[in-house]
Amino acid sequence: MELEVNDSHKKIDLSYVRKPLVRFSAGILASLCIFSGMTKKNATNEIEIPPTPVEITTEIDDIEEITVNETIGIIEDQEVKIPKEYEFRILFQLEKTEEDKIYASDLEKIEYLNLTIEGNNDFSFLNYCTNLKELQITCLNNNAINFISKLPTIPSLESLSIYNIFLDLELNQNNIAFLENNPSIKYLELDGILLEPGIEEQLNKLETLRLGTNLNVDLDFSKLTNLKTLDLIETEPYTLAMHFNTEEYNTLINSGVEVNLDSEYFEMFLSANQKLDEIVGTLNVTKESTDREKLDAILLYTLEHLTYDPTIASISDEELENTNLASEFYKNGFLYAALEKDTAICGNYTALVEALSDRLGNPTDSFYMTSSTHAWNLMNIDGELYYVDSTWLENQIVVDKEDIGSFEHMVIKTSIDKIKEGNGEELDWYMESPDTSNIITIDSSGIHTPNIKIPNYMKEKEKLYQIDYDKNSPKYFASNTKVTVKVNNEEKETSLGAIIGAMAAFGLAVSVTDKRNKKQKEDEENKKKK
Repeated sequence: MELEVNDSHKKIDLSYVRKPLVRFSAGILASLCIFSGMTKKNATNEIEIPPTPVEITTEIDDIEEITVNETIGIIEDQEVKIPKEYEFRILFQLEKTEEDKIYASDLEKIEYLNLTIEGNNDFSFLNYCTNLKELQITCLNNNAINFISKLPTIPSLESLSIYNIFLDLELNQNNIAFLENNPSIKYLELDGILLEPGIEEQLNKLETLRLGTNLNVDLDFSKLTNLKTLDLIETEPYTLAMHFNTEEYNTLINSGVEVNLDSEYFEMFLSANQKLDEIVGTLNVTKESTDREKLDAILLYTLEHLTYDPTIASISDEELENTNLASEFYKNGFLYAALEKDTAICGNYTALVEALSDRLGNPTDSFYMTSSTHAWNLMNIDGELYYVDSTWLENQIVVDKEDIGSFEHMVIKTSIDKIKEGNGEELDWYMESPDTSNIITIDSSGIHTPNIKIPNYMKEKEKLYQIDYDKNSPKYFASNTKVTVKVNNEEKETSLGAIIGAMAAFGLAVSVTDKRNKKQKEDEENKKKK
């Protein structure tokens, strides 16, 4: 602990050195006694003054505090400057007032801290928290993970929790240094954080990894076999199954890792994985197939088996803002309607493509993209990035010309027909270059303007598709930020803090295809027959 010279006549508590001080004081008094008994010669007459006995009765408990002058050179406990955003919280925890100062010895007493990252945060004061065992951090800044990566080494730190709801934050190889600097951390909780592949080695050094509401968790779970516990209690099963497949689950279980899910969620998770495994078995492709073969198989299954919900397709944009309607399709996660309902919406289409891609390739082959009202996939196909929108593919028809003898016929083909022919590239949204100049030509509405950053692990060709994101994405949220929400078609202003915990649902109104109308009529006819 670094100390400084006391530059004023302050009283400091030196009870921990009472015994040495008492001995020192006793020595001084004894010396004075001896000195007082020495022969003292007067100038006019030489008379010996007999020594006067002095009784030393000083007790250790008599010395409560000592006033130290700066000339003595005794140094005092160091005052530590705490960033303003944390000062009140720490004073409160130490049961101090705003007039009190905070010293290094005070910070040594702290075992638990809950901090919020809003601005340019300075964590250097944590160097003095030598007994801190548990740290919780809430992120309200887009650079929050970069600040967390600079956490100092805290030898006693055992538990770290990082919470994020509204911002676009990712944990990757470049910012996971806080785990390297703090090998004592055994428990890590991550909520609302995108997890990139490549960090498994660091996560595997933990005892417990707890994942909350994380949409994109593109990890290879099979590499986490050194964990004691993988806690997924708060993760929705139909979202988790997009990234955590049966093979990975069995690998962890066989390695002795305890996988915790809510009992009801656990059954849903296993059921979702079983259904996805059955789908993969019908695709007639394997992990060794080409990227195009995998893509065609995934899209054909999705387009042939999912039907866009006619109610959602027919309502107005204003009505679509009613998230309660859309939330039925995401009950217990994004795959829900794709596996459990007769109809689906864009987020379900995207989730199914994501889940099947994950099982046929690497976790990095597909990424779940979102905007404020839509969802689609960013896919790595033969080393290049493409937007693939299975929802918008379903609405397309293509007019082909065929010569039969001397007559020319017009043939109408669906997107399914074109993909089966191996001519998917003739369709919009089959494999679209994601740069802005291309996307705007096939989507003048701007619905495909992403509100989520492309992850580092995916090749960012020219990054032109990032222009709109960088311009529109939030960089910072304060708890008192004012936001406008619509409730029952009435706009109301509230604070960000008041709606923390709310989850947005995705929906998109698109036209109903002939296939959907036909299916709807068939359903009505079947009901009449019954």
